[in-house]
Amino acid sequence: MAIVPYLSTEVARYFSAKNKKLPALGFVLMAILFLPNAPYIITDLFHLRQRADMPLWFDTMVIFSVALSGLVLFYVALFGIKDVLERFWGRIAAEFSIVFVAFLCSFGIYLGRYLRFNSWDVLSNPNDLF
Repeated sequence: MAIVPYLSTEVARYFSAKNKKLPALGFVLMAILFLPNAPYIITDLFHLRQRADMPLWFDTMVIFSVALSGLVLFYVALFGIKDVLERFWGRIAAEFSIVFVAFLCSFGIYLGRYLRFNSWDVLSNPNDLF
């Protein structure tokens, strides 16, 4: 799911270039909704356990490589969001917004890892999420 915020950001950039504010901001919101999924992959390192059929280093490298690609997609999407917001709101407002989005992502990771919510719960289960 780490690809969803990246793709949403690219679509938002497309609409931003066409100066279509409402669709661009809609895709930015969608990207923000799914953005915590990208760095969340890092928390899967908590699941590492020694198994008899597979060396620990192999599982570590697989999870780490996927987590690293998720982290790269996170930053690419984050800077894409900043570009779109900067076009419509200006540099200062966009930078403050990105800091706020980063804090929202950390809270989203907490919600996913410890309270077991996911991005879809915003649409499918908003009462429990609230």
